Amino acid sequence: MSSPLSILSLFLSLFLFIISSSSLTTNPSSSLRKTGHQLITDLNLHPNNQVNIFKTHTVSFDENFKDSESSIFEKRLKFHVHGESGATVNDLAHHAGYYHLQHTVDARMFYYFFESRKAKADPVVIWLTGGPGCSSELALFYENGPFKITNNMSLVWNDYGWDKVSNMLFVDQPTGTGFSYSSSNQDTRHDETGVSNDLYNFLQAFYKAHPDYVDNDFYITGESYAGHYIPSFASRINQGNKNKEGIHINLKGFAIGNGLTDPGIQYQAYTDYALNNNLISKSDYNQISQKIPACAQATKKCGTTGTDTCQSALYLCQQIFEDILSITNDINYYDIRKKCEGSLCYDFSRVESFLGQSSVKAALGIPRNIDYVSCSDGVYEAMMNDWMRNLEAGIPELLEDNMKMLIYAGEYDLICNWLGNSRWVHAMSWSGQKEFVAASNTSFLVDEKEAGVIKNHGPLTFIKVHNAGHMVPMDQPRASLQMLEMWMAGKLSLVKKDGAINFSTTLQLTLVLLQMQKFAHSWLCENEKEGLVNIFDCQKLSIDACLHASQNTELLMQDNNESSCRSHSPFSSSTSQLHDPSSRTGYELIKKLNLNPKLDFNIIKSNISDSDSGIIEKPLKLPVVGNSGASVHDLAHLAGYVRIKHSVGARMFYYFFKSRNKKADPVVIWLTGGPGCSSAIGLFDENGPFQITNNLTLVWNDHGWDKVSNTIYIDQPIGTGFSYSSSEKDIRHDEKGVGDDLYYFLQEFFKSHPDYVQNDLYITGESYGGHYIPAFASRINQGNKNKEGIHINLKGFAIGNGLTEPGIQFAADVDFAMENDLIKRKDYNDINKMVPKCEEAANKCGTNGKSSCADALDICEEIFYKIVYISDICPYDLRKQSCDDLSRIDEFLNLETVKKALGVPKDIHYSSCSGVVYGAMMEDMMRNLEVGIPVLLEEGIKMLIYVGEYDFICNWLGNYRWVQGMKWSGQSDFVKSSTNQFIVDGKEAGLLKKHGPLTFLKVHDAGHMVPRDQPKASLQMLKMWMEGKLNV
Repeated sequence: MSSPLSILSLFLSLFLFIISSSSLTTNPSSSLRKTGHQLITDLNLHPNNQVNIFKTHTVSFDENFKDSESSIFEKRLKFHVHGESGATVNDLAHHAGYYHLQHTVDARMFYYFFESRKAKADPVVIWLTGGPGCSSELALFYENGPFKITNNMSLVWNDYGWDKVSNMLFVDQPTGTGFSYSSSNQDTRHDETGVSNDLYNFLQAFYKAHPDYVDNDFYITGESYAGHYIPSFASRINQGNKNKEGIHINLKGFAIGNGLTDPGIQYQAYTDYALNNNLISKSDYNQISQKIPACAQATKKCGTTGTDTCQSALYLCQQIFEDILSITNDINYYDIRKKCEGSLCYDFSRVESFLGQSSVKAALGIPRNIDYVSCSDGVYEAMMNDWMRNLEAGIPELLEDNMKMLIYAGEYDLICNWLGNSRWVHAMSWSGQKEFVAASNTSFLVDEKEAGVIKNHGPLTFIKVHNAGHMVPMDQPRASLQMLEMWMAGKLSLVKKDGAINFSTTLQLTLVLLQMQKFAHSWLCENEKEGLVNIFDCQKLSIDACLHASQNTELLMQDNNESSCRSHSPFSSSTSQLHDPSSRTGYELIKKLNLNPKLDFNIIKSNISDSDSGIIEKPLKLPVVGNSGASVHDLAHLAGYVRIKHSVGARMFYYFFKSRNKKADPVVIWLTGGPGCSSAIGLFDENGPFQITNNLTLVWNDHGWDKVSNTIYIDQPIGTGFSYSSSEKDIRHDEKGVGDDLYYFLQEFFKSHPDYVQNDLYITGESYGGHYIPAFASRINQGNKNKEGIHINLKGFAIGNGLTEPGIQFAADVDFAMENDLIKRKDYNDINKMVPKCEEAANKCGTNGKSSCADALDICEEIFYKIVYISDICPYDLRKQSCDDLSRIDEFLNLETVKKALGVPKDIHYSSCSGVVYGAMMEDMMRNLEVGIPVLLEEGIKMLIYVGEYDFICNWLGNYRWVQGMKWSGQSDFVKSSTNQFIVDGKEAGLLKKHGPLTFLKVHDAGHMVPRDQPKASLQMLKMWMEGKLNV
């Protein structure tokens, strides 16, 4: 499970609702109570009492405690701890005690206080565990306290305890939790007002007893359900300070780890997180997502008031989580990398055993009749109306008062996952919201390795922590300590000085000097002092160089100064003349897929054993798990290079997979877009014969397009994937160069494979393939007419979510965004004013690809990026906030064994997406490639435009508009044609419109990559279209 304290608490709240789902009961509290107790036992915790309620006269006190009606009672701890503390103070003071809470019948709040091992002047940090109802000892002994409990019940120093940089308070709260107790049930708290008032009164008493710490900075920290406690407690302190109610508390900030703060948003993120992490299938996702609207509606009713409607909301929303758990079986929902063994996810029983010892209780000053309650069912149930409240509502005021907030989340936690936390943080309305959303991601480095990804603006910081589950201080102790220290010191984020961007000493840049013709300028960086790098005068740099300098920090550098790389941010001036390969459509979008090519372009001297012409090919012998389903005896997989004619030294790499059905099936070519992205992305993540698993093995793809065709995947243009050259002169800048290279490739391919010359040929691809494919089809058609070489039996071409007519498609973005509730009417009106300027610039660009096209791209992309900025979506699938991770393709293809099997030269690196190729094609991007299509249609060559309905970047509406507006002899008939259902397995999988050789298909439940999102439907689509049956 997760952090004993906070995790249990949060999960009690979240998991008490892990009830068998059927219909909403009138009183779910009994079921919740049972579930909460089960969650406790999942951690191997077995408290003797549900809550500590004792009559005062029955309690036997330690002689050091003389109970009274007020004040604070404390004693020094004298535990024997093995090892060195690392403290620099002569007398390291540890205290424990009780505070008699004001305005209660008889409540006593228990706490621990550990003075800093470094300096008394260090900040005071309070830790609150979640639940609600879980004891802070869980964190103290398993996460970030001064020491840990060994198996033999002795204590050892924690090398990464947070007391190394702060004076730490651990509090057992609400009353009834841990060693806290009362003599009356009336002291049980039911909402955050009661909880925060108790904590505020505790702090007042603490500072009276410890006046030497009043001037120290103060920070509130915690995890899990503390995502509720902490904002409320911080607001109460802020209010008390403003009202001058008592001692002024020097509150500087608050930090929440894997918390539950805005349940309405966080519950709705469960399905996306589960799907992105392969915990559920697409069909599971679709089914479970149907429960989200009811959850959202119920959460709104709950609001921030905590009424009885909140219990109903919790019940409805919890079903989303329960359904995911029922599918994942024994997954550890606090860390999805792990499994629960039997009924145990973690074993935290040592803390109960240790704190139950009489000698330990005596050392702590605990009354003999008080038992330690690790997690309290009673407290949990009492807070039931509080769970679904939105505690984000009070945070904006704190931010406006410049209180720092840190939200950190371990990436492998499911129950309070990073995605849900990221979404509420991004959605929160405050004066710095837009700047935070637009802020770049930076790397959080620990020991020169990336330990997380940071986003920051002003007082707000968000960190996604790598290799951690729900309990970050337990999973990543060194990183969490460094995080706390840097955050409190104000060094966790970028510090801007003198118009430049400076990185703190722990954020070290790797400088990469680039000297690519036309695409790099001089690299003008220098070290100011050890560990501190100043990037300046970026207008003299290629943006590609700027990107590479920050590659280790995953930072697209931003700054308001025009001289920095910020000039190429989504909201930069459209007059910029730097059109570089890492501008927004290129590297920003590539990085959303977690693709990080080692090289932008493979330039090597041609000393590789290779002939001057023709084709070099070898059979593939890659181990594949499972049965291919092929009906041929010897299924041939081939890979090779074609030496491109009329080039200096270009070699184009390809894969060829013979059909699993029959040799006579059509030959189908797949071209991935970018421009500059490798077709291996389509091969291994969409429609190829096999797919790459997380452990880098291959499994057969049951819906690979090679089941109905002989498929070819080509790394093109030159410099993409494994394709390479010995000269930069072979970089292509327009579709003529691309089309000529592909045509020559096909001529060589058919010379080597004459048995396939008579087969039908279809060209397919997606995204920027909407440029490549019409140009390539036109080149083949021209070659056939001119009888230039082997006649190629071209029958048709298919473009998936393509960019073909940019002028029309960019103008459609704002309408698509409005129809899908990505923007509000005011945003629509503002952004829509940009459309005429975009259309005018696109018309100037025309079909020629002049320098005016680069200006048009700058202007029109503003529409796209302003919408992405407002909506905070993955542009490839608007249902998701974070895009899918395709990095394992990079990892697999750069394995030496794989490169050897493919026949790739040793010194060639696989380049998933080339920034250099992208930059070279900059003046091609706004060209209208629709203009060549009518000639192809008039000659009976079939065209299929298919588009996933949830893609934004090349959305169905923009594609539909250019198809409808295209002038050809069948235009009027196509526009008038009826819309029909595309049926797969008896269900509507899309809507199609057809006349003559032209077919348009809108595919349901799919984003940018239709074969990935709807593999079965896409395979059936291809088969029926090639057979001429798609309109049936």
